[in-house]
Order: sequence, then structure tokens, then C-alpha cells
Amino acid sequence: MSTARILVVDDSRDAAESLATLLKLSGHTVEIANDGLIALASAEKLQLELIGRARQFAGSRFARAGSAG
Repeated sequence: MSTARILVVDDSRDAAESLATLLKLSGHTVEIANDGLIALASAEKLQLELIGRARQFAGSRFARAGSAG
């Protein structure tokens, strides 16, 4: 099984930590960011293979406008 460096981005700390725990148990290296600015800074400094984020941050300018569903 291969492992990945993953950034979990979610404004809900509980949700981010739960997902991070599951990913760590699967052998992945996981970082957590709880807002868009921290996520951008982390993505720039880390050599990531995957970034997972919440579908939309409440009140965030990083949320995609006009996303369906």
C-alpha cells in the first residue's frame, strides 16, 4: 500500500481531525488547516500529493461561487 502526504482543509476542527485520524491510520502523512489562508500557506511549503477540503467554507472568500449541489 502506498502512502501520500495529504492536507485536510475544513473549518470544522472536529471533522478535519476525524478525517485526519482515519487517513493516518491508513498510513498517510496528514496536515490539517482550518481556514483558507492557512491552507494556502501550508500548500506552498509542503510537497503535497493530495489536498482535501470542505465543499464550502462558511463565509469564506475561498468558497467556489456558483457551485452546484
